[in-house]
Amino acid sequence: MDLSMAVMILASGLIHMYAGVLLFSGRDRRNPWQSKDNVIANTPDKNIFASGILCLLAGSFWMMPLYYLAKLPTFTGMVAFISFALFVLSCTVFHVAAGFALYAYKKDQTGDNPTQNIIKIYALVYIFWAAVYSLAMMSLGLSGVLDMNAFHYLTLPLPAILIIQLGLGVKLRKTAYFTDISGTLAVMVSLLSTVNIMVSNQIQ
Repeated sequence: MDLSMAVMILASGLIHMYAGVLLFSGRDRRNPWQSKDNVIANTPDKNIFASGILCLLAGSFWMMPLYYLAKLPTFTGMVAFISFALFVLSCTVFHVAAGFALYAYKKDQTGDNPTQNIIKIYALVYIFWAAVYSLAMMSLGLSGVLDMNAFHYLTLPLPAILIIQLGLGVKLRKTAYFTDISGTLAVMVSLLSTVNIMVSNQIQ
């Protein structure tokens, strides 16, 4: 179960990364000064729609670790279970909503795009549930319910997002496609880490 789950999470993560590349496929990698408006204008509509469909498909597989999290004891374990589900859900909604916002802005570039404010709210919700799940797992580790090492703590969603998406994402922004996939990479690392924590603690 654990190996097949890890393989499916990895495969769905690669699909999600491709969805991220499609969402900003209008980006000219040879032009570091390309404007946001130009990126949006050059992104085909079909790529935006395909990105959302692939994201929904991939995101459904990211719920698989709930199989393990449902077996965690204590109230904190229940918080971890619920917050993980909401973290994955908010991540998927954020990506799909970003596609809708990009499409709306592309069709009506008359100034400020009001949907951008909605995207910011979705992003905050995504970060919030990542933080709640991370804190719940840290609590389970520090209280001795779960045996976790330093790598496990660093690859929980919130630290992974800070290190990979916000840290490396900015540092390697000139690297082709890395900015497009950094968010998905952070989530995928945290999901695989969750499976590893559960398996290493013999939660079956």
